[in-house]
Amino acid sequence: MIFKNEARIITPEGKVLGKLNRVVINPKTKEISYLVIQEGGLSGEEKVLPVEWVAGTSDDQIRLREDAGNLDALPNFAEAEYVILDETELVRMPYQPDPAAPPGYYFYPSYLGMAGRQIGGTPLADTGLESTWENQPVTTHTEHNIPEDTVGLKEGAKVISDDDKHVGNLEQVLSNTQTGKVSHFVISKGLLLKTKKLVPVDWVTFISEDQVHLGVSSHMIEGLKEVH
Repeated sequence: MIFKNEARIITPEGKVLGKLNRVVINPKTKEISYLVIQEGGLSGEEKVLPVEWVAGTSDDQIRLREDAGNLDALPNFAEAEYVILDETELVRMPYQPDPAAPPGYYFYPSYLGMAGRQIGGTPLADTGLESTWENQPVTTHTEHNIPEDTVGLKEGAKVISDDDKHVGNLEQVLSNTQTGKVSHFVISKGLLLKTKKLVPVDWVTFISEDQVHLGVSSHMIEGLKEVH
């Protein structure tokens, strides 16, 4: 299968659900488990889609199976968690706010529930309230709704050679249909006249969200034949 940057996700009814933003990969096994898609336009939410729901792919489309699950109930890729800070944690915060600046921590009255969070809460310093279990300074932490042993590899991620050279950017992820594992990465370099190279996954030594590191030199990459 071909998973190309910004490929359109097509529902069984022929409608465009969104576009591909990330491929969720286990860096050790190289197995693809999920796709992260962006619904609608640039302001659309990122959703997590099981790769098992994919019927087939082409250069610019990812078609979903007839028996794909509930597309209206896809989980968000990123979820913000609100973490209560105690006095010790506040003292340890590396950033000390300007006294003239608005406070960065907020409390949310318990009777408002999630509504209090959605409207932004009230600056703690303006309330005159002491810290209680119900009125605590909080900060946010983002969790990703993918397995812990996986990485949401961004399309367009930098590809770095063994000699620490930026040799291109990730354009496509190719997988073996039978095994569900990545076989190659297509990387591109340049703006108007792009050169594309096909890199075997066996050359990959490390994968993060925005970088793919290779165990071969930039000279080796330059020697690869171009693909179209």
